[in-house]
Order: sequence, then C-alpha cells, then structure tokens
Amino acid sequence: MENKKEESRLAAKTLSGWLKKNSGRPGRRIKEAGRFELHGRRYYFFRYKRSFFGKKWLLGVSGGYRGEKAEGCGHTQGELPYQPESALADAVRLVEARREYWMRRARGIQDSETGPSPEVQQLLQLLAPGSGRHSFLGSVLLSRPAFDVNQLCAQLKTDWDWPASCVHIQHAGSATFDYQGMLAAVTLALEPVPEGEAEQYAVNNFYWEGAMEAARSHTAHLQVAVMGNEGALETATVFSQLCASCLTQQSVCAVCTAGAVFQPEFYREQALLLKEGDYPVRDWIYIGVTSGQQGLNAYTYGLENFGLPEMEILGSFWKREELEDFLCEVARYALRSGRPFHTGEGAGFCRDERFPIRRSLGVSVDGMSLKIETGE
Repeated sequence: MENKKEESRLAAKTLSGWLKKNSGRPGRRIKEAGRFELHGRRYYFFRYKRSFFGKKWLLGVSGGYRGEKAEGCGHTQGELPYQPESALADAVRLVEARREYWMRRARGIQDSETGPSPEVQQLLQLLAPGSGRHSFLGSVLLSRPAFDVNQLCAQLKTDWDWPASCVHIQHAGSATFDYQGMLAAVTLALEPVPEGEAEQYAVNNFYWEGAMEAARSHTAHLQVAVMGNEGALETATVFSQLCASCLTQQSVCAVCTAGAVFQPEFYREQALLLKEGDYPVRDWIYIGVTSGQQGLNAYTYGLENFGLPEMEILGSFWKREELEDFLCEVARYALRSGRPFHTGEGAGFCRDERFPIRRSLGVSVDGMSLKIETGE
C-alpha cells in the first residue's frame, strides 16, 4: 500500500482494537509519533491516552507491513510510558518482544514454564563463562605487508575501551592481548592466506562483487585468534571486537572468517551492533543459499561453534533475501534464548507463522541439522 497515511490509520485502528481487547477500552487521542522499518517490515508508533482526560501519554506500536500488503502480523503492543527521546527505541523493543512471543508460541513454549531442562542447562553452561575452552579464528587480508599495532591498540581503546595494560607487542605488526580472561593474538604473515583458502571463501559472498578480487590480490594477512575459558558468546564477542578494530587501517582489503570473505565496512558495521547489546550474527554465522530441484536451499554455517545444531531450509520458493533474513533471525533467537530447538517444535515470528522443525541428516552441512519446513 503506497498511501502511508492510510496505512498509518490502519495501524492506529489495529492498536486501538488491541488495547480494547487487552485492557477493556480502546486508546484515546491516538497520534502517530513516528515510523520505522525492522526486519523488512514497516511499523508505526503512536502516543495515546487511556481516556480523553488522562494526564499521561502512553506508547504503542503496530504494523509489520511488507510490500503492498497492509495485513497485521501480530506485532501490536502498547502500555509503555511515552518518552519522546526514547520512543523509537522503546517501539523497537516492543516489536522485538512480540516477535519473541510469537516464536515461543510457534515452538509450543508456555509462559508458565519455569526452570530449564537438563539439556537446556548444558547449553547455558556452554554459552556461559567458565564453561570450557573456546576459540575463534580468522584472517584479515592486506593489500600490502604493513600493519600498525600501535594504531590498533588506540582503535581498540576508542571502539571498546580495551585498556593499554592488556597489550603485549611482540614485534612489528604482531601483538598478544590478555583481556577479560582470554588470550587474543594478532600476527602479521608476510604472505597470502595459504592453500587458496581466501579465494575459496570469496565465492560464498554473493553480495560483494569485490570479494574475489580482494582475495586474489592480497599480498599479506593478519592471523587473528581468540582463546579462553570463557563462554562461546564472550569469546566470539572479543574476536569480533578485535577484528573490527583491525579494519580501519588503509592496508586492509577484506576479512576472511565464518566461511566467507567480507567487505571491511560491512564486517565492522555488524560488529558495532555489540555496542547496542545486539549480536553481529552475520559476522559469526554464514548463511548460504543454493539452487535445488524443488526451489532454493538455505543453510547456516557456524552455529556449531556455539554448541547449537546448524539449520537448513530445503526446497523453498521464498526469495534468496527472505531466506537469508529469516535464518539470520532464527539464529539470533537461538543464540539469545539458550533453549535448543527440537523435532516437533516450530519457528515463526508472526501470528500466522509456524514452520515445523525436524532433525535429520544434513544436506548442505555435515552431520545432523535442523530442517525448517517453510512450505511453498
């Protein structure tokens, strides 16, 4: 629907109906306060009052529209105090809460459930600090064999407030870091990544035309590694921080990690999500899409680093971008929830979404994987 005013009115009407259903009376004096896009959908947020003469403004959000369809998807929520300076951020939080609610419904999880099962406890132990040794490895490709470690240390301080005391410079271009109980290292190698690995990974980046050129033309690389006894999420976080701060130097041309070669600007932009309390899923987990006999197949590569099974979607008629975005969001949910999916559960972020899940031998990945059945 191109008429955004009409779409806004529909969203306000949906919010009013939701308020009446949940609080016994519709909102009054509903006024649009803004709009935003999230996960490929359009949303509107409003300020309203419980009564015409109420003193306090409240915040509500509604929408979830995609393309030309102005159909509600169950992403309507309200009843937060309205604060102009934080209204947009609060509206986004409300939408994320609704997506979480519908995912729990799709999985068959009841809000009354308390206490994790033994299997969940094992996963939480894996993801939590002190759970065992974890390591993350990658390469930063360089157009010339030069890298300034002192500049990196300053960038780490600026980006993430890493203290100078954690740095131990070994020699030109290389250093180790003792940070938050983890050992990290950046080592300058005066040669390309061996065995053509960068070129092999470059094929997997469908969206960056310069990936293969960067892989073929790099003359040196940084070996980046983080190891420690912290949890997988903590170790991955430190790894992404270290890589992201390497990427501001002129000699850097690409990042080779998580099964693909990434554009430096893209990887750094994703890593900076950590400052907002979000996970840089695209930096950690590669999502591949291939053509199959009955549609497109999609899969994850990297979830097993976090003790989670890889996921696949087979024979889908969704668009490539839709498959990638959906798997990315399911992966983000899996990392956050600390509750592994099981056969018989479902996945979905909207009221009318429930895609069954089954565990079977992987098609595009080794070993067993979780298949999400999206249908046609």
